[in-house]
Amino acid sequence: MAIGLFITFRILDFPDMTVEGSFPLGAVTAISLIQSGHSTLYALLIAFVFGCFLRLVKWIYRK
Repeated sequence: MAIGLFITFRILDFPDMTVEGSFPLGAVTAISLIQSGHSTLYALLIAFVFGCFLRLVKWIYRK
């Protein structure tokens, strides 16, 4: 997460805090799916999709 924040703040010079929200969202999604009995691979795939969806929503509403 620190590398993602470093890239957005220092290199791109654009304050994008999506990293702050997408990692916890992915973690909560994965943990919830694993605890409900789904496979770990499925949970990680869905968590990745949710993180991508969050970034897409952030990109759409940025304009």
